[in-house]
Amino acid sequence: MMYELAILISGLSIVLSIFLLGITRRVTRRRRARILSYIGAVFIIILISNVVFVLQVFSVIPFTGFEITILLGVELLILILFYAAIVRGIG
Repeated sequence: MMYELAILISGLSIVLSIFLLGITRRVTRRRRARILSYIGAVFIIILISNVVFVLQVFSVIPFTGFEITILLGVELLILILFYAAIVRGIG
């Protein structure tokens, strides 16, 4: 039951990440705002982490047991990207 819920949430997150990434790319082309590229990078990182999670659940890739490490790495990357976006936005 827990894996089914986790897969459902990951699937929704994958679809939402792809949708928001498409919107972000379209807006970035129109406005030429570089800060939006950081937001797009966050969506890409979330998309990759969710795809890796789903592949781990279905045993397509043999990295089972590293879910927490991947989650913490994703959190760290998102924090770094948001910090870089804030610095670029202020400067």
